[in-house]
Amino acid sequence: MNLRILLVFTVVLSLSLPTLCFAQKAAKLPPPKTKVGLSVEEALKMRKSTKSYLSRPVGKEKLAQVLWATAGVNRPKEGKRTHPSAMAKYTVDLFVCDGTGIYKYLPKEHQLERVPSAAKFKTGPRKLLPKKDYVKKAPILLILVGDVTRLPSKFPENLRWNWIYCEAGAMCQNLHLQCAALGLGTCVNAGFDGEMAKKMLALKKGAKVLFVLPLGYPE
Repeated sequence: MNLRILLVFTVVLSLSLPTLCFAQKAAKLPPPKTKVGLSVEEALKMRKSTKSYLSRPVGKEKLAQVLWATAGVNRPKEGKRTHPSAMAKYTVDLFVCDGTGIYKYLPKEHQLERVPSAAKFKTGPRKLLPKKDYVKKAPILLILVGDVTRLPSKFPENLRWNWIYCEAGAMCQNLHLQCAALGLGTCVNAGFDGEMAKKMLALKKGAKVLFVLPLGYPE
């Protein structure tokens, strides 16, 4: 009888866990789809910023699709991605935050890798946007981080940052269009606690957080 109760409890617990819940260091994501039945024109028509979210979880399949559209590899032979990047240096990294921790998206492997440094911050990533009430309900936060050291130092630093922000802007638009196609919502936030974000992600010199974007189903 005790064994039966234990088994039932285990099943219920597994169904109630947050969206990601990757205990291992890296976890493979479901493969992306290249056809979802919505034209570019339709996605553009539906594209918008969402500032009201349901607490409904985003499934792994849709999350994987969003990550691939935002920063994934679409030309495997060349290693090139869905967004443009100056000299193909790919200076912007994508991080995923949910109730279980913070993960870095690895485009080549199409995997999520846990960020160990974030575990000690009990306040959680939602505190990065303390004045945004809609962030409290969005099940996932996405963080874009730029790294100026990936671009040749022969170019002026301000020019290199311009290229980085151009890359991040293209990624944000990819994200918005994919969200429109999947019935999800997001919005770009540039006002966040940069120092806390830097510590959470253990960013090295030359790297900084560019934008924080909630992700979820529109309310």
